[in-house]
Amino acid sequence: MFNKEKILFIGLISLNIVLASAQTITKPNSHTSIPQINIITTNIPLLLIINDLFDQNVAVQSLLKAGDNPHHFALTIKQRIAIQKADGIIWIGPHFESFMSKVAQSFKSDTLQLDKLDKLVWLSPEHEHHWHKDFHIWLNPDNVKIIAQAMVQYYAQITSDEQDSTQLPLFIERLNQHQKHWQQQLAPYSQQPLAVYHNGYGHLAKAFNLNIKYWVNNGDGHNISIKKRLKLQEALSSGEVPCLLAEPYDKKQQALKLASSVSLPVIWLDPLAYQRQYESYIDWMQHQVDGVLACYQIQFDSHSEAQGVSRHQR
Repeated sequence: MFNKEKILFIGLISLNIVLASAQTITKPNSHTSIPQINIITTNIPLLLIINDLFDQNVAVQSLLKAGDNPHHFALTIKQRIAIQKADGIIWIGPHFESFMSKVAQSFKSDTLQLDKLDKLVWLSPEHEHHWHKDFHIWLNPDNVKIIAQAMVQYYAQITSDEQDSTQLPLFIERLNQHQKHWQQQLAPYSQQPLAVYHNGYGHLAKAFNLNIKYWVNNGDGHNISIKKRLKLQEALSSGEVPCLLAEPYDKKQQALKLASSVSLPVIWLDPLAYQRQYESYIDWMQHQVDGVLACYQIQFDSHSEAQGVSRHQR
């Protein structure tokens, strides 16, 4: 009787081991059964949005890397091969990214061209006269919500997956919360003039009611005339603006030289997300807002130095 019970006990243990082994095998198989979707996008802020929306089954690659200028960019052979192998392409459009025009036209399926989206928030005709056509649409969170929705629809199109398993509702909710907070932080400074080196912040200005009054480099990548530059230096020397907002990867030395000539500190912004690795789109946008606030803080501190408040610079 004892031997039978012992044999039965050993048999139950063996059966449990077999069942446990079967479970550890089926879990990896069920995970790997999900096909990986390869998406090519043109810049890192768009990549951040895609990563915020989709799980690990979506692999995304940005064509523009740290230091690349979208106005003067050319695709490498390796990048052209990656585009041919991709399941989808998400880009701004040919006016901003001319290097994508031919490959997008010859792509095996539809691409998602963002500047064609309905309901995008563009600058008013009055602002367009000064800003040229500004395609930095990802600098406005209201546009990003529309872009995110279009990305989810595009994913469903290229995968034929009708089930919405994305993080879109959570992404929109978190972005709304942060956007409200950013607007509250920046609202007290809406009348304060700002100066930027690169005139590519029209959408940021519209989103947060910023008064960007001066710039050196037009939105199309060309500098203003010498006559306008002399007037600009005179205006910047007057103390009307607290700092020069610039990008460390776009004519950095020229920006530093100009700022030094008019005794202005420089605050570095990062519109293409090149400066560091960001966790999310919200993390990246927080960096832009912090930069603008740091610029305003310089003026506040300069007015408070008489009371012993230390000057805050970055």
